[in-house]
Amino acid sequence: MKPLHLLLLTSFASFSLATAQPIEDVFIAVGGIRGDSGEIETGVISISKDGEEWERVFEGGKVQDDFTHGNDNLIRGVTYGEGKFVAAGNKGIGVMLSEDGESWRHVHPEIGEGPGGFCVAYTDGKFLVPTASHFHFSPDGETWERTNMSGLLKEKHGVGAWGNEGAGHVRKVVGQNGVFVFAGGRRFGSTADGKTFLFHEILPPGEKRGGYNLLAGNGRFLFLQETGHQTSTDGVNWEPLVIGTDDPEVVKEQTGGVWTGDEFIVKGGEAIYHSKDGLEWEKKEVESGSPAITTAGNGLLFGNIWKAFRISKDGGKSWQDIDQQEVPARQVYFFDGEQIIGSGGG
Repeated sequence: MKPLHLLLLTSFASFSLATAQPIEDVFIAVGGIRGDSGEIETGVISISKDGEEWERVFEGGKVQDDFTHGNDNLIRGVTYGEGKFVAAGNKGIGVMLSEDGESWRHVHPEIGEGPGGFCVAYTDGKFLVPTASHFHFSPDGETWERTNMSGLLKEKHGVGAWGNEGAGHVRKVVGQNGVFVFAGGRRFGSTADGKTFLFHEILPPGEKRGGYNLLAGNGRFLFLQETGHQTSTDGVNWEPLVIGTDDPEVVKEQTGGVWTGDEFIVKGGEAIYHSKDGLEWEKKEVESGSPAITTAGNGLLFGNIWKAFRISKDGGKSWQDIDQQEVPARQVYFFDGEQIIGSGGG
């Protein structure tokens, strides 16, 4: 009898070839492997049904010439729309596309100046990959238009992306109802077209945000921050949000979460908080040391730890570590056949 991981791969391939449809009810892990010498990096995409047995479906190859922090093959995020998976990463990856989640091709390798795309999102027939210096916008995942974000920053704030007063990287983006909301360590904003800001804020020089995350679901955006959360229904007008408690030590840990397609789940302290609408929250106690929640599916919760992840089969009461050498994951997502579920980017 074939090992489980081979059976899984065979079933994925047969399903995709027979129906020309994407794989369903599957976890997708993206990341990369850096060599011990620091001279090579290989981008990796892996898939799994149960979170334990994984099969690599893409390896980006080794970068041995002009290896830098930004010029490598690290894959940082994935989204889904228009019947396609779109992945973004550093300059060795750029933007990649797949119709089935297994076979990947480069469609926008030159993603701009500096490090590439830290995140990617989809909403209402459009994709966005923001970088520190540019918006990369596409209506179909195939053709991409690049807008100089530094120009928009100078027009609105009088500064660019870099420098002591600059806005810095964009590391998170989510899309909903035709609006993209994005954030970085010093910036926070939204756009509908990748060409203009609906609004944009930059923290004062010398200030950094600390831990943060963006979630979108059920018509509501959540901006989770160590110092206090915010919520919005349009991505422009924001108001304070309390998730179960205003204890600053717990709030500081409430920066990991996910919209599952049915509810928001946010981890903080020794509890996991659940909400259908993002306003009213139910608290469930979990064991100490549970990781921040990053995705959910097939009855499992996933939590990221540095360069690896954990899975829980009992709602977060206990956790199992997954070997980073076997599954080098920067982010893990769940695809239910219609949407990507997971908190990604960075």
